[in-house]
Amino acid sequence: MTEANFKIRNSNRIAETKAEKYLKEMNFGYLRYGLDHLDSELPIFKIDPFVRSAPDYIVFYHNGNPTFFEAKGFVGLVKLKLRDLHNYKKWNDYLNIIFFLYDVKNSTYCKISFFEIVRIIKETSPDIKSYPENINNKYYEINLKNTERGVEWYEMPPERTAKLPKSFFNSEVIQMGLFQND
Repeated sequence: MTEANFKIRNSNRIAETKAEKYLKEMNFGYLRYGLDHLDSELPIFKIDPFVRSAPDYIVFYHNGNPTFFEAKGFVGLVKLKLRDLHNYKKWNDYLNIIFFLYDVKNSTYCKISFFEIVRIIKETSPDIKSYPENINNKYYEINLKNTERGVEWYEMPPERTAKLPKSFFNSEVIQMGLFQND
């Protein structure tokens, strides 16, 4: 049940679709940047982890300034891998990283900077857990829905929200707590 967990957890990567819809609606220019190894049969694991962890997009705001933009989907608690956060710190030295975090069950999202994520982790000392397919693949489990965190959440307007079948929320993905957009 190792590779199966990874495939189940990544079977519905809706966050990137929602992020692109958000960027288009806001009229921000963007381009796909990071690797999407889930769509490749190539041996991506042979690429250095720093390169593999490149943020999903480069976004150009109305003022023309670029930033990295990383889309993550979640149900319940946000899961951020320790290894990825270490690499995001390096990427953030080149361009600031903004995370687009999409709550799949509630169709809400927030945008939060890498520095804000680090601040919340330092202040709250969230649980560190491991993915079932690899106990060395550790992640923070962060409750960003707590209003004390100062994170603002927004609803995706209905015209921008793709309907997920009700069966998705009763599926093995949700029941096992394995949904995560890695």
